[in-house]
Parts: sequence; structure tokens; C-alpha cells
Amino acid sequence: TLNIGYYDRIRDYYTSERKDSTGKNISYLVDYFFLDYHSDRAKAFFADTIYARTKTMLKCYEKLFGVYPFARDGYALVETPYWGMEHQSAVAYGNNFKLNNFGFDFILIHESAHEWWGNAVSCNDPADMWIHESFTTYTEALFVEYLYGYKRSLEYLSMQKPNIANKTPIQGPRGVNFHERADNDIYYKGSWMLHTLRSVLDNDSLWFGMLYGLQQEFKYKTISTEDVTKYIEKYTNRNLEAFFRQYIYGNKLPTLQYFVEKKNGKNVLKYRWINAVTGFEMPIDIYVKDKKYRLIPKSTYQTLNVENDAIKVNTERFLIEVLNQK
Repeated sequence: TLNIGYYDRIRDYYTSERKDSTGKNISYLVDYFFLDYHSDRAKAFFADTIYARTKTMLKCYEKLFGVYPFARDGYALVETPYWGMEHQSAVAYGNNFKLNNFGFDFILIHESAHEWWGNAVSCNDPADMWIHESFTTYTEALFVEYLYGYKRSLEYLSMQKPNIANKTPIQGPRGVNFHERADNDIYYKGSWMLHTLRSVLDNDSLWFGMLYGLQQEFKYKTISTEDVTKYIEKYTNRNLEAFFRQYIYGNKLPTLQYFVEKKNGKNVLKYRWINAVTGFEMPIDIYVKDKKYRLIPKSTYQTLNVENDAIKVNTERFLIEVLNQK
């Protein structure tokens, strides 16, 4: 991308909490370039918001994924007349200095996350572009969690969810220079797939260790979907083959079908997965009153005795459809 114009610059430095091989804290340039006719507006905006948020963002991402991967080049944000793009060490920004309801500019947060997911770790075929966009879009929610806590991140994810279309799989055909996508599911469905996988594992130490490990294992490499899925399975020591077939290679969401029937004076919950690939046995959380149950549905009906028929399925943490056959 080339944008010719007159720019003003704010120069700063960021000192990482990460250390180099000599034991010194890693430090690198942080530059902001903005078009000169936006000078006053940009300086005020950068000083009040972006300046502080950028350092907070870098601290968050380095905690999650490791040190900024291009410290030798420095980090730069360059204003452009279009929305944004993840150019290595010169992130394009053109969102007109807008904050969202969470107090940050999502273009800044999203495109900067691509320095890790897309630039440091890159797919080796455009069919696998979900690796770039899914991890980056999910990182937006992790940034909200870093700032405000997990519950607020669920609110952010709920804003992403209506964008999921399920028209085609997020994995495209390899070896044909595939770019013709019918929807934006590599962003939003991929983000929710990762959110769902975190909920399936139900172990945040394992989850965040895996995210960090992915970056360290594949930094400065080009990789495939298979590289990612095999690494996750190995790191978590879980067989996730059916999970990935459902969410990466398929375009249908698994549906939890359930009903409660009276039997011998008891409430019996019957439940199963439909619209799911063979062997799909993903756990799911439900609530009966205030009591939480973790179910492991299969393709055939399973049963559970419950206190009453007021069942609430946790769709805040799992990307599924729900069919209540009362």
C-alpha cells in the first residue's frame, strides 16, 4: 500500500516487561504518523486516548502472545484514507478517530493484533486465512477482558455474534489461490469458535498457555490449518478432530435438541446433538435454577434427572443452536 501525503509525527518509546538475552527490558520505537490537515484533531485524540491505549494494548498482547515480534523495526501507526490494514511495522489506520462503547478504537486494536496473527505467524495458503482473522478478531475480546474483565468480554462477543452467517466453511479449498468468500465468518465465526473451545477446555491456564505457545512455536513461519489444529490437540492433550471438522470444515452449527418429560414423578431431561458431524461429543453447560451441569451430548439421547423443566443453555460461552422440543 502506498499513500503519498504530508504527515506529522509523534514519536515515543515502549519498554516491554519482556527481557532480551542479556536480561535487559526490550525497548522499541512507537511512532504515530497522521495527515497534516488532521494535525490538531489527531494530536488531541492521540494524546487523550490512543497514546495511552496503544501502550496498554502492547502490554496486553505481549502478555498473551509474547514480545512484539518486530521490535527491531518498531511499532508505527500510519493514518490512511481507508479503514485500516495490518502492514508489518506500519499499521494503516483510517477510522476517523472513533471510539466504540468500550472506550477504544477497534481498528487500532484489530489491525495491531495482526502483527502477531498474520505477520509473525502467517498462513501458507489463502484458504487458511481464518488463522489470521479468527485469532485477531478473538483478540479484540481478549483486550476487553484485559481492560474490564471476563463478563464485559462476553458482552463484546455478543456484539460479534450476529455477524455469523454460516454460508460456507471458514476453511477454503487449498492450492487454488482461494479468495472468494461468501461471508465474514473467518472473522466472527472463527472468533466464536475459539471462544467456544476455551469454554470446552474450561481451564484458562491451559487455554492461555496454548495461545502463547502457538506464537512461540510458529513465530516467523508460514503454517496451515492442520499445523494449528495438531498443535492445539497436542498441547491440550485432547482429541478435537470432530470439533474442528464441525467448526472449521463445516458450515452448520451443532444443535442441542432437548426436552423434559415426567417419568415416575421425576423430571427427566433428554438431550442430544443434531446437525453435527460423526463423533461430535462436545460438552455444553446448562443451568437448572442456579445449579450448573456440564453435559456431554451424543448423537443419541442422553438423560439427566433435574429439579424442574426451567432449563437454560449457556449460549454465552458456546456457539451452538438450541432446539427445545417441549
